[in-house]
Amino acid sequence: MLRNSRKRKESCLSASSKCFPALQIDLTVQLSMTIKNCVQAVCDFFTNDVKGAMGEVFAQKLHENMKVHDVYVDSEGTPTVIFELFTDPWMRNGHDIVHGGCLSTIVDFYSTLSLAAEPSFWSNTDEPPVDDIMNVVGQMGVSRALSVQFIQAVPINTTVYVVSKLVSNTKRNIYFTCTIKDKSGKVLVTGTHDKVKVTAKL
Repeated sequence: MLRNSRKRKESCLSASSKCFPALQIDLTVQLSMTIKNCVQAVCDFFTNDVKGAMGEVFAQKLHENMKVHDVYVDSEGTPTVIFELFTDPWMRNGHDIVHGGCLSTIVDFYSTLSLAAEPSFWSNTDEPPVDDIMNVVGQMGVSRALSVQFIQAVPINTTVYVVSKLVSNTKRNIYFTCTIKDKSGKVLVTGTHDKVKVTAKL
């Protein structure tokens, strides 16, 4: 279903995993830059509008300075978003590495943002309409299950890449995978995220 809608609505560029050899990500087709802009528009909504409307929310600092590095469709036809994230000192635990709770929140939040990479949400990708942004946000749902595996310690004061994939998007449920890698492509954290869609007002 995702693959079919993408064929109808997206303008794709030819690309391959050569674009990011160091990250060792299975990438075959790069989405148009306009879809990247749409994902960034949703990130900006959480950075600016949510804080303005509701005040400080949990993990607000993770919402700030979110950078969309690239947006792709992988070999399975799965929308894939690569976020660039700097591990600030406030994320540290007593061992001077990124706290496991912080990493779990990153997997939770950043995996959900890959929903915005589904082209069928967007009526205008050059200048993402507010209604389209709110439609994406309104379908992000709530978590039903979140699983995180800590493979390697994540250092403080370094840049990592959060690779989030929208694996399944149905009428009731959404399923994501998420991997955190360092610049060399080493896997540091993996996770899966199962969500249920709800009707809610922001």
